[in-house]
Amino acid sequence: ACFIFALCAIRRQWSDQNTASESAKDISNAMAITSMTALSLLLVPVARHSVILKLFGWNEAAAVQFHMYLGRFVVLAVVLHGGLHMIRWSMQQEKLMQMLFPPWNCLGGEDYDPQCNTPETECSCYHHMRNFTGLIAGLALVIMWSSSLVRRKFYTVFYKIHILAGPIAFICTVLHWNRSVMYLAGGALYYTACSFPELWARSSARLVSIERVPGMQRPYMALTFEASQAALKRYRAGQYVKLRVPSISNVSHPFSVNVKDRKLRIVFRCMGRFTTELASRLSDVAANETTTVPEMHLDGFYGGPDRLQQVLQHDVAVFVAGGIGITPYLSLLQQLGHTA
Repeated sequence: ACFIFALCAIRRQWSDQNTASESAKDISNAMAITSMTALSLLLVPVARHSVILKLFGWNEAAAVQFHMYLGRFVVLAVVLHGGLHMIRWSMQQEKLMQMLFPPWNCLGGEDYDPQCNTPETECSCYHHMRNFTGLIAGLALVIMWSSSLVRRKFYTVFYKIHILAGPIAFICTVLHWNRSVMYLAGGALYYTACSFPELWARSSARLVSIERVPGMQRPYMALTFEASQAALKRYRAGQYVKLRVPSISNVSHPFSVNVKDRKLRIVFRCMGRFTTELASRLSDVAANETTTVPEMHLDGFYGGPDRLQQVLQHDVAVFVAGGIGITPYLSLLQQLGHTA
């Protein structure tokens, strides 16, 4: 749909009477409008506990995929938008660095009117600042996209870059083109509205038991939490929660969760800094070396469709998992046993 919108926007802007420079400008602006349209929807799929997802019965895994495709399209459209303007400046024999970075006199608030080589070039202090804020917004979006490529191995880096670069991209986009706020405000307000109740009602999860499970190479930890009846009714096999331990990290980390004896259970392997530090502190608690259990917050549930119903649609189902990858299947296998 975004590609069709982009082609339609280019067709509306296209004219056989345009020069090459004018055509580059028109296509570039068409790509800008296309990126704004995609940006207006970018935050909707990843809003926490989204009402829209529940209304349309859309699972979170598919929503995240939609968010990723939208993000890639936004970055592509923004790069084309900026690249075509740079090509247009080169056609007009303007220096790229002078067009992207405003002169010092423009920053001083003086009544200064910069001059360009070609009279047709937009070259006021306003236009220089517009180019600069567009460059910052574009770089922030590219950095966010780049961090998503290493999300699985460096989740904390990915998360912090999004937290820092996201607002920068938003602010600079609005400064670059003030009418973009009409495109961005809806998604941003919806994301904030969905996240605010969860942040307001956040409470600590009560840890019931800690178990250290021997592993071949790295140790495993099994944590059991109290669960309300309402939470157990909402849980579906294969879903995950986000665990935050403020004394270790303010970043929420995703963990597969299963139900055991009507309690929520997380099993993880010590791999990165967060899980290693968490396991170390909990091991001290289990060994009675300290009685201070770190404060923990659980947020969920997240995940794909109802796996149990998917399995029950088939006469034969084969599960393949190894190591810590077995955790999403524990509750599913238990539920299948009760169903049989």
